Amino acid sequence: MRKNNLKLFLSLILLAGVSFFTCENSIIEKWWEPGTENKLYTVKFETNGGSPIPGEQHILHGERIAKLQPLSKDGVPAVLQPGLTFYGYGFAGWYKDINCTPGNEWDLDKDIVNSNLTLYAFWEEWYMETLYTVEFRTNGGNPDIAIMYLPTGSKVPEPPALRRAVATGTEIWCGFGGWFKDSACTAGNEWNFANDTVGTSGIILYAKWVNPLDTDPPPPPQYQVIFEPNGGSPVPRIQDLVSGTKAIEPYAMSRPGYAFGGWYRDAAFTQQWNFALDTVTENITLFARWVTNYYTIKFDADGGLPAPPNQSVTYGSRITKPPIMRKTGQGFVGWYADTNRTQLWDFDTPVIGDITLYAKWEDAHYIVRFDLKPYPFSNSGGSGHGLTAPSDQDIAEGGKVTEPPAPSNRAGWAFVGWYYYDNSDNSAPPSTDPADAPWDQASQNKLIPWDFDTTAVTNALLDFMTQSPPAPPVLTLYARWARTDISDLVWVRKGKFEMGAAGSGTSPARNVRITEGFYMSKYQVQQGVTTESTLPLSQQEYLAVMNKPSNHTFPNASNTYINANPSQFQANQRTRPVERVSWYDAVYFCNLLSIDQGLTPVYTISNIDRAGVLGIPQPTTTIQYAIANADVAVNWSANGYRLPTEAEWEYAARGGDGSPGDFIYAGSNTADDVAWFNTNSGSMTHPVGTKAPNGLGIYDMNGNLMEWCWDWYGSQYYKEQLNSASYGANNNTDIDPKGPAAGTERVRRGGSWNNAVNNVRSVYREKAAPGNANWTIGFRVVRYPKPEELY
Repeated sequence: MRKNNLKLFLSLILLAGVSFFTCENSIIEKWWEPGTENKLYTVKFETNGGSPIPGEQHILHGERIAKLQPLSKDGVPAVLQPGLTFYGYGFAGWYKDINCTPGNEWDLDKDIVNSNLTLYAFWEEWYMETLYTVEFRTNGGNPDIAIMYLPTGSKVPEPPALRRAVATGTEIWCGFGGWFKDSACTAGNEWNFANDTVGTSGIILYAKWVNPLDTDPPPPPQYQVIFEPNGGSPVPRIQDLVSGTKAIEPYAMSRPGYAFGGWYRDAAFTQQWNFALDTVTENITLFARWVTNYYTIKFDADGGLPAPPNQSVTYGSRITKPPIMRKTGQGFVGWYADTNRTQLWDFDTPVIGDITLYAKWEDAHYIVRFDLKPYPFSNSGGSGHGLTAPSDQDIAEGGKVTEPPAPSNRAGWAFVGWYYYDNSDNSAPPSTDPADAPWDQASQNKLIPWDFDTTAVTNALLDFMTQSPPAPPVLTLYARWARTDISDLVWVRKGKFEMGAAGSGTSPARNVRITEGFYMSKYQVQQGVTTESTLPLSQQEYLAVMNKPSNHTFPNASNTYINANPSQFQANQRTRPVERVSWYDAVYFCNLLSIDQGLTPVYTISNIDRAGVLGIPQPTTTIQYAIANADVAVNWSANGYRLPTEAEWEYAARGGDGSPGDFIYAGSNTADDVAWFNTNSGSMTHPVGTKAPNGLGIYDMNGNLMEWCWDWYGSQYYKEQLNSASYGANNNTDIDPKGPAAGTERVRRGGSWNNAVNNVRSVYREKAAPGNANWTIGFRVVRYPKPEELY
């Protein structure tokens, strides 16, 4: 019997991400081979009939394997030893080779992983005459621990963590003080699972508990150890321990797409916990570290050119759809997940492993052509935009058009999307030759947006195609453009993105599509000091709009008591963002601004109550004259100014469709580049635009002031949307979400000057009662384009 190799449990995983670090009373040394710092390896386990079968682990180079549950194996050997009573198979360790060769054992306490690995379980025949019982008396703790039968010289595997309440039904817990060799749990008589071994007689181990309610004598201090799995499962239970006791390492967790990197005392993963040495002397939370797996995506172009290069993507992310390929005489049908080309790949599918995609070709039936409509650029003094239209695509019956890369924005114009011309009335689309007259408004109104995700090219669209037999029918998709020379407004193109992120309050993430582009104010709405509203933008000075009597023309509007100059921070007022405005003040302002610019107001506002006047209470969270309550209805088809939806806000903050990097903050992974927050703001707001903008050119979307959004706040709204029937029906996409139908608080986003850096992230959600008007809340506005702003 290989007693020295007997391993009934995997022991400890001692992980480190730095060369040396101190953790309580221990120092863990870590070494790295050059170029291997972030390399991951897969460890698989062959139990040779044992169970439960451990899941494969993804381990960082230089780390140890995580603790596993014990194995057992049923069955009877073909030949039994005479005169002995067969007990069963005993697990005798993990080996690096399939034959479990002596000397090739894997030492779970010391060996580190530096390559992909399969470990093989070794089993020995155990007979009752050579085994001794190990009994655990839990003394009221749970769960109960089964009796073990172990041979002489073997180590006793440490049981999982126990808990014991002071009394049934209470949430007051006794402190666990370890396992002892005597029922009195005498000091110095503890069982050392790392060193003590089974002798030549049975063993009884007793759990020591300390009741925190005892008074004579007073009990020693006891503390709780809470494990934050950060998405891993199963979630380890809380441990209640007497001061100076060592925490029990939980069994291995798993998290799809991630490698486990150990338990840490801090969420920044700088202080690793050593279960072998560290003792508990205070209430602590240990944080599980996870490292993202990367997967390789290969493309079999089957003769198509140019053949796409391999892609490396993280777990749960999406494959980037390759550019259009061409193949003589063939039309590209799509990318498939199998060599028989029967399983069409959906590029919205999260990646969970290495994939090879196979191109499928068929005889072409339709030509899809792209027209950039250069007229507006030549009409403004140029000779066209200088762009090359995307290549034609050969599309088989029922195939989908691959969306080409968006054309570059040109001076004064931004790309909106691709449209086809509705000539069902037998009218021909106008010419797009720069030398010819521009399209009139009636022709532009006949353009219909093309949906690349859901629309297939079939003979049902023949009426919208140009047919010149025997050549294939041609479907032309026309580019639409939006003006970008509107002062202080930024164009945000329609598109899709993954909204939210893992973590408390921001999950679960889901796919969201914004189906219409919009203009968003470049800055948070400023206070201003002028008396006239002259700029044609969302960044109109707040005072000018609010103090212009002619603006107060919609029902129930009044400038008798208005929140016209509300801000706490009024130095440099013209460029500072306005604050201390309630959600109702913000939508009221949107209507005034719409009227001022001749647009149709989005909101119908009635039954207005202003704080502190006419007997209306003034809550401590607001200021006098702020609108504390009102009835607000919305008309989404109106072209006036409005608050962004929560989805529009996050979409714009993260850079819109095709953003230059999925940054933590709006335009950077470093908050100080783009945001004013508690450690750099000096406890006040700052003039807008003094930090760097994001990729769209929008400023201050993180910090300075929180920003009101349209949506009612729902803590479970992300989950409800993800699980809704409409989400699945729309290719696992949430289309233009506008928040819950009702609620008590409205969404605020972006964080403010007094928030910690974690709370100014682009994904972070906040909320407040709509009547709240404090000095941390401002807003920015959006609107849809006017007809004359599109071409």
